[in-house]
Amino acid sequence: STLKVNNIAGVSGGTSPPITLSGDTATLGSGVVMASSGVTVRNITQVAMASNATISSNTSDYTFFSPTYTPLFSGSKVQGNLSLQGFAKFNGQYNRKILKIEYTGNDITDITINNDGNNTHGSYDYGSSGVIIYFFNTITGPLITTTGTSTITANCKFKNEQNNSNSEFGVYGNNSLEETMMTWIEYR
Repeated sequence: STLKVNNIAGVSGGTSPPITLSGDTATLGSGVVMASSGVTVRNITQVAMASNATISSNTSDYTFFSPTYTPLFSGSKVQGNLSLQGFAKFNGQYNRKILKIEYTGNDITDITINNDGNNTHGSYDYGSSGVIIYFFNTITGPLITTTGTSTITANCKFKNEQNNSNSEFGVYGNNSLEETMMTWIEYR
């Protein structure tokens, strides 16, 4: 037999039941606790980088990608994971590059990954003949606690260690999920 109801609430519950049923779909309210210890994934979305970005002769932070996410729940934890495809190139000795990710928003505490500006990509060519390195990796962001549902922006920045026209740092983007993208995960 089948029990058919529109809402499920506790005996002492209020007028907004935590579980609403419609056809074969169940909707959980924002106050529903999914696990007694830890958090549960509530939403996943991906944002693709629209086009390629390359810098040379630049030792200043250059924002190449600024994906955003609007949390569904206040008090949730949000994580932005950057999948990065690109190259580091130098026709000489110094091929070190610096990547930073700055998470900002009105309802979070701003945080910057690699705020100290340490080298993250590239190489050092002891023979001074030059090198190019291609990479595809995912950088896992921190769990950021929200205090509201204002938009979060991840400003992805890169720069060269040396100011030289032979020094390049490039990231591939083609507005699909085949190259550089940000995967946002919201937990509650």
